[in-house]
Amino acid sequence: MNTHQLLRYSSVYIVLGCTLLLTACNNDELNPTNNGPIAAQITANIENSATSRAAGTAWETGDGIGITTSNNGTKNYTNIKYTAGSTTGNFTGAPIYFQDSQTTVTFTAYYPFNGTEGTAPGILENNTKIDNQKTDGPQSVQSKIDYLFASATGSNGNPKVAFNFAHKMSQVTLTFQNGKDTDISSLTAYSIEGLKMEGTFNTATGEAKAKDGSSAETLAVDVNSAASGTTLPSLILYPQAATDVTLKITLNGQPYNCKLVFKESQLASGNNYLFTITVNKNEMEVQSSSIASWTPQTGSGSASMG
Repeated sequence: MNTHQLLRYSSVYIVLGCTLLLTACNNDELNPTNNGPIAAQITANIENSATSRAAGTAWETGDGIGITTSNNGTKNYTNIKYTAGSTTGNFTGAPIYFQDSQTTVTFTAYYPFNGTEGTAPGILENNTKIDNQKTDGPQSVQSKIDYLFASATGSNGNPKVAFNFAHKMSQVTLTFQNGKDTDISSLTAYSIEGLKMEGTFNTATGEAKAKDGSSAETLAVDVNSAASGTTLPSLILYPQAATDVTLKITLNGQPYNCKLVFKESQLASGNNYLFTITVNKNEMEVQSSSIASWTPQTGSGSASMG
């Protein structure tokens, strides 16, 4: 992820208002002292972003979230789609009404929307292979694997429902820089070995994880610009154990490899792991630092030629 793509806080306002039935809604219907239905008023904030969702710099027209409500275990609304009509985060969708005046209702929401309104999407299977890591252009492919989840409560007497979406995937961000007697600008690709690419996202609980029984793979990534000190686009990956992860590059015909070491040997949900790699003529020195987007983490690494 580029620096300008780092996520900042954003407030996305979704107003679930009255719709016309046989007659227009009136003020009495919005007054909790009357017997008319009360519509939820929802705000949706994304952690660590300003006007952005996970992989891009802003909500994009057509972005969709799915909202489900439950009342004492009974789902009243299931997978109701709200769609962004502009990059400013204005969402529209069918109104969601409280069913009685006493009960507190639980709301859950996830991104990106999947399936059909009225039907629970359940557990989604996907992968984080290179075809799903594209970050350029409108509606970047990568945004579709950057799963978000939030839950909140509301009631007839307190209809304001405040979602605070959290990132459920993990990130790895690399920055290459010149070392002694090297010019990193000729770097055209790198690969990461030892991580699983297949995984699942539970739209009901928000859990994202690497798929049980799947095998670790090699993720080969082309580099468009590797000027020294340039932070490359982040990789979005499933949370998983990360006990034996290797970074490989070839520079001017010379292969280098290094082990990437993650805190607690895990890629954890919501964490961004940033590694700065200095390539010297005879070795590649790896260190990591944190950034202020997703939860900052510190890792370590050792490197050698060959």
